[in-house]
Amino acid sequence: MTILAPLNAAKWLQPRFTLRALLLLIFVLSLGMAWYANWRAGKIREHAIERRLIELGGDTRESYRYDYYVQKHGPWEPAWLLATLPENCRSPVLSYSSATWSENNKRIESPLNDEVCGLIVQLPNLLRLELGPGSDHDFTKLRALPQLDRLTLCEATDADLSPFLNQRRLTELNLWKQPMTDLGLLLVSQNSDLRALELDDTGISDDGLRHLASLRKLEVLSLSGTQITSVGMKHLMPLQRLEILDLEQTLVDDSAVPHLKKLKAIRSIRIGQTRCSSQGKEELYQWVSRIYEERMRSPNGY
Repeated sequence: MTILAPLNAAKWLQPRFTLRALLLLIFVLSLGMAWYANWRAGKIREHAIERRLIELGGDTRESYRYDYYVQKHGPWEPAWLLATLPENCRSPVLSYSSATWSENNKRIESPLNDEVCGLIVQLPNLLRLELGPGSDHDFTKLRALPQLDRLTLCEATDADLSPFLNQRRLTELNLWKQPMTDLGLLLVSQNSDLRALELDDTGISDDGLRHLASLRKLEVLSLSGTQITSVGMKHLMPLQRLEILDLEQTLVDDSAVPHLKKLKAIRSIRIGQTRCSSQGKEELYQWVSRIYEERMRSPNGY
């Protein structure tokens, strides 16, 4: 018995693996290795696309900074996993602009051709897209970008907006110097999560502003350089989260003041170069200051 006891103990210490368990372990390890290989190839491909877009005259370095995004949302992947990648492939490509800037601060636009569109839609982490004048405005291929958070279009038409109706995550939309009309505003209103909307120098009218009523989360609205008058201000009343409103170089006059004073969250109004009198502007500025002071005194403040 004294001889068998150590033998029995050694037998119990030996690991036992059935063939089924061994095959299952190999299968799990294979899945993990396949996922990693695919993930790594995707990261390297993403930055190869970035380099090609830059060669074609675009810019991916501006706007969203990855370090800022990390501070706000945390890293996209664990640091130990990113450390296995080449250093220039560790940050996701979050933005693309069709413009670059020369040394003398001149904006240089690159064309939006089939190759560029095909590359843009292959960027899985793209959050910000800016397409300026000089593009061919063939936006139909860009439908496959539902993750966009910020979109800027310059000199686009109503029809150009339709491919972007599935961008349900859009929070900021900039439509500068557009030949778009009130029909374009109807399309814009389908993005109900918008928090910032810039319509500077567009062809919208007072009646078109009624389409903005569905944008209940809107906090920033810019109508500078449009033909908007005081008649259209009544359509802004549903926007009770609106904090910043730009009406510079519009046709609003003193009759807009009573409507604007119904915006209870407002903290900044730009109303220069309008038909408002000095008295009307002063009344509006004093009211905004009073609203701001009341909000600052409240328990939550700003």
